[in-house]
Amino acid sequence: MTTRRIQRLCAALALGATMLAPSAQAARPSAVPLAGTTIVTARRTASMAVRLPRPVDFHVHDLSVSSPRGRVTAVALKRVGSWNAPYVTATHVGFCGEPGCATEFPTFSFDHVWAPGSPDGLSGRLPAGDYRLYVVTDGAPVTFTFRLRGLSGTKRLTPASPARASVVTATPTAAEPALSPVAFAGGSHRSVGPAGGLNHTSVWKEVPTVAQPSAVGVCEYSGRPPASAFTPYQLPCADGRGGIPPAVSNTKPGGDATTPVGPGRYLNGISSGWLLPPGEWGLGGYNNTPGPVTAAYVHQFWLDF
Repeated sequence: MTTRRIQRLCAALALGATMLAPSAQAARPSAVPLAGTTIVTARRTASMAVRLPRPVDFHVHDLSVSSPRGRVTAVALKRVGSWNAPYVTATHVGFCGEPGCATEFPTFSFDHVWAPGSPDGLSGRLPAGDYRLYVVTDGAPVTFTFRLRGLSGTKRLTPASPARASVVTATPTAAEPALSPVAFAGGSHRSVGPAGGLNHTSVWKEVPTVAQPSAVGVCEYSGRPPASAFTPYQLPCADGRGGIPPAVSNTKPGGDATTPVGPGRYLNGISSGWLLPPGEWGLGGYNNTPGPVTAAYVHQFWLDF
């Protein structure tokens, strides 16, 4: 797979991060102009047509999440146009196990901006024009707030048009031992629609000790994973593609049992996202630790534009 087909930024966690690449859409009628402070609340996964009345210099710090619940929730502001049109996205990973669950870090999100001239995925100039706003929920309402520099006023939006999306707990393709898997991997595949779409994958564990060297990485396939691979999302990703070098990851390096996660509870893993062109894709990852494991999950969402 080449970067012409898919772009990705990934980082091993303490809480690792990522994101990336876009789709072809048609302009929708009745686009709502965005305001300087635009507050977006959704009770269920939905979308709506919006308009940016003038170019805006945007930084990921201009987008925040509040009151999230669930395994994964997300927002995407995507310009109408080609699959590589500018966009902003934020994904909140709950680090909890069920739809609607209470999240561990309620103000944290993995954010990304792409626009012409964007130097690092953290900032860029969003051009004026028609956009589509998407919100992905997981069993509970969520609110995202955009601060759009140079625009005035405050506006509250509630997307109500359908959006094709799913939040999944992927079935592990490697879980050894089964109850507290030191070796752990999983993922899923999907046919992304003709306008492209978005995926975010988080492979994470709760562990009882502060710092454990962990081999973590992601595996990506254009098409379904190889049928011959028993563990296609485990190192080295069946055919050697997509792996990230082993990394040390824990919530607070050098921390103790009084971290925000709780006494004797620490998190490690990797979180990675893609904005995808049309076609079939297989995405997942692995998280292998040498010590004891309390719980392990692969949480993903898929969104079609």
